[in-house]
Amino acid sequence: MVALDASTVPASVHRQALDRIEELEAKLKRVQRESINGSFESVSGVSPELQLTICQSHVAFHLAKSAPVPVSKEELVRRWPTGSMPDDGNLKQHISHLRRRLAGSGIKIITRDGYGYAMTKADAAKVLRS
Repeated sequence: MVALDASTVPASVHRQALDRIEELEAKLKRVQRESINGSFESVSGVSPELQLTICQSHVAFHLAKSAPVPVSKEELVRRWPTGSMPDDGNLKQHISHLRRRLAGSGIKIITRDGYGYAMTKADAAKVLRS
């Protein structure tokens, strides 16, 4: 990051430079999120016909591998790829998007209050079919 000396640079120029830096940092974070969440590359072992993003494949894989036993939110976060662990709200959003994506294939994610998320063995077989 470039250090700007406020004593030698007019205040308006200094503020514009800082605003531009913040704008570029926000854009970089957005691009990084999209590269992690937006690619339709399936995790090894997940059926490629489902056309899931990497993060969706990751969640589907762990739910299918443990079916019918529920997987806690904490466990999903602990096993999250690329070190970009989501907070609770983002995990719920990933699950919601995954549910919509899998609905067309007749695959359901079950919420077990107090336990986490689960999948039936039959649905797990559809997810893990390769």
